[in-house]
Amino acid sequence: MVADIAAAGGARAGAPGPSRLERVVLWARRELPVLFWVFVICSVAGLAIEEVYHLVAFHEVQSRAGLLFGPFSPIYGVGGVCVFFLARPLRRMPAPVAFLALAAVCGAVEFAVSWVLEAAFGFEAWDYTGTWLSVCGRTNGCFMGMWGLLGLACARLLVPAFERWGRPLLRRLPASLTGCCAALMALDVALTLVSFNCWYLRASGRDPQTVTQVVCEMAFDDAFMERRFETIALDPATARRG
Repeated sequence: MVADIAAAGGARAGAPGPSRLERVVLWARRELPVLFWVFVICSVAGLAIEEVYHLVAFHEVQSRAGLLFGPFSPIYGVGGVCVFFLARPLRRMPAPVAFLALAAVCGAVEFAVSWVLEAAFGFEAWDYTGTWLSVCGRTNGCFMGMWGLLGLACARLLVPAFERWGRPLLRRLPASLTGCCAALMALDVALTLVSFNCWYLRASGRDPQTVTQVVCEMAFDDAFMERRFETIALDPATARRG
């Protein structure tokens, strides 16, 4: 009996583990819903912080949203996901090294978003030319330092607290709720990109050619886009497209 149990245990111990594809699927099922909610939370929190900062610094209310609908600024969502991924290795680094790494990563995200918006649509959402350590006007030392400090606080304080309390709460959410919210977010992003493209085409003097462009011109005309995206200066000549 004991020998049989030992043999069975040995057989189970010697059984092959999950394949790489199975591990990826398991990881996706476990982590993608969490990453989605991290993206949403950081998109909302980042937009709120930015608008409050602008109100305090310049004494005016300005729409700084990044999507057509909802209080979202995706650049902060992307930055938050990057910090979430890097939090564990960064906690093992000395604070100055972690700060520099986060400043570089978040600065690279800001630079990349600025370049893509200009190359694709001729948008200038911000310009730091002439400021301290400006990198082509797309990011600068001041903001990279701010992202580094904020990211360090998140990696050392907020992410561990989230892992302890936030993750168990998110696991209790119905998968259908997360799926519906993710679908709505994807639709919001897609409509935003379509409306950006139509705005660029109108500014380029091109008449709407497709049903999508006609609908965008009716629903999201220039006046709407200028109110919604107040920080964007549009110059089609700067776009790197035909």
